[in-house]
Amino acid sequence: MLPQPQCTLVLTFDGSITHCSPGAATVFGFAPPDLIGKNLVALFPEVEGDVTGDLLRARDGEDARSERLARRADGRALWVDLHAMPVVDPAGTATSLLCVAQDATERRRLAAEVLRQTELEHHLLAVVSHDLKNPLSAITLSAAAALNTTNEPKMVRALDRIRHSASRAVRLIHALLDFNVIRQNGALPVRRRACDLKQVVEEQLDEVLVTRPDREVRVEATGDLEGSWDPDGLAQVVDNLVANALQHTTEDVRVTVRLEGRDRDVVLTVEDRGPGIPPDTLKKLFQPFVRGTQSSTTGRSVGLGLFISRAIVQAHGGTVTCTSEHGKGTAFTVVLPREGRRT
Repeated sequence: MLPQPQCTLVLTFDGSITHCSPGAATVFGFAPPDLIGKNLVALFPEVEGDVTGDLLRARDGEDARSERLARRADGRALWVDLHAMPVVDPAGTATSLLCVAQDATERRRLAAEVLRQTELEHHLLAVVSHDLKNPLSAITLSAAAALNTTNEPKMVRALDRIRHSASRAVRLIHALLDFNVIRQNGALPVRRRACDLKQVVEEQLDEVLVTRPDREVRVEATGDLEGSWDPDGLAQVVDNLVANALQHTTEDVRVTVRLEGRDRDVVLTVEDRGPGIPPDTLKKLFQPFVRGTQSSTTGRSVGLGLFISRAIVQAHGGTVTCTSEHGKGTAFTVVLPREGRRT
């Protein structure tokens, strides 16, 4: 956006204009001589008291900034950014006020347009995602039912492919919906209840590995793994981290989920011995629409899984970090406080 017109005014403490820059003609439509002797509040008839308050704060030494609705000489309304400050003499005594006025009408228009566009995107994303969930769920269930009626190898492979693709699409929709919630609300809701993290992990692994029968994920657990968390949210974290490890490694690479119960928290680590993540990518890994590598073994990812996983963990008061070394593998570590645990 191009710089907007502005002017500089020198005022007495009661707001009378004593000096005016040529820009006043562009901002307010008045020739500078026509403003000399006028009171600043005359340019802001709708908010006279507010402008007076700005001047009082500036007189008292504050750096007063505000956005006010003004009237040009032709009666047209415009929004103006006001910045008022005291002018002091060498002894440090305030002698007058300096006020910079800049036309903010175009900036407000652009901001309103961005807001309108954002709200439209939110609405469109929510509607489309919601409307796609039902047919995709029907496809998944139909494919699963059809698998129970045939042993013909080609048909089984085709139905498995349909079910796998539909499941990926459903996960993508859930990711987009969660992303929409985070953008609107700043966080995801947490519905805490007593649960065992090992049980959450094992149940989610069963679901993940249904579509990856060629892979195996080892679970190692020690200590007390019970706490008060949102099991659905944590299942989504496990799904994202394990699916990410499987997606970016080959069949011969082992993936391990380690669970460690400590005094005040529980640590979940998903580790693989794959190729690792490039350092430049590692720095921005938890940002939306960032993928761990440029290629994968099992298709493409939209790049929201890790962003949403971090949002879920942070909503629990926890942290998630990633360490990776080229050629030696990657480990995601989630630390979940036991706060809110039921005893």
